[in-house]
Amino acid sequence: MNWLRRLFLENVGLKLLSLLLGILLWVQVGGQKTVQRVVSIPLEFHNMPGNLEIMGDSDQEVSLIVTTDRPGTSLTEDGLAAVIDMTAARPGEQLIPISVRNIEQKPYGVEIVNLLTSKVRVRLEKTSEKTLPVKPEVAGEPEPGLRISAVHAVPPEITVTGPESRLRGLTSISTEPVNVQGLTATMTFDAYLDITDASLRVQNRALVRVEVVIEKVAETETETETETEGKEPGES
Repeated sequence: MNWLRRLFLENVGLKLLSLLLGILLWVQVGGQKTVQRVVSIPLEFHNMPGNLEIMGDSDQEVSLIVTTDRPGTSLTEDGLAAVIDMTAARPGEQLIPISVRNIEQKPYGVEIVNLLTSKVRVRLEKTSEKTLPVKPEVAGEPEPGLRISAVHAVPPEITVTGPESRLRGLTSISTEPVNVQGLTATMTFDAYLDITDASLRVQNRALVRVEVVIEKVAETETETETETEGKEPGES
């Protein structure tokens, strides 16, 4: 019986401490919960050739399932990205396979369970540039007795860069309308170029100067207009 007494009574403090640590470890492991979430992360295109650009109808995101069993670890898409090496890219539409190796910047404690996107569609076009005349637009009329005799843009031409297909049909670039209502003398305005296609870029400037030249209406022209307005239809 002495051996049994020694088994329970010797080093009681160490045995109780070991028991307590074991209980704490069991509680911690048993209390852990595995959490999964579906996230969408952006595509990043690295080493893109300088003469190519991605068209807006290409895929922009990749969906995947992530998991963690570490308490306090945030399952968000912050920092995650699917990186594609575009060194060998060529013009046209391509289907590019995606694997776990493409996922970078994975937070500590987060594991990728599955990729819900196996391929992404990317459409590329050659980058081109075109020099186009600037077409000033005006709105309104000057004071009575005055007229617009000329409208000039400075500079008269602008170079636009973008995908070949978007530049092909362009023959000019308009400005946003400048308001000349009630104008009494020649004036110069700053005007933005009216480019609604986000894939087109203007080199060096987004503003141009528009000079609206105002002159008096000649008396003979005024008299002619008055006579014309006073005649009944059908009178010569």
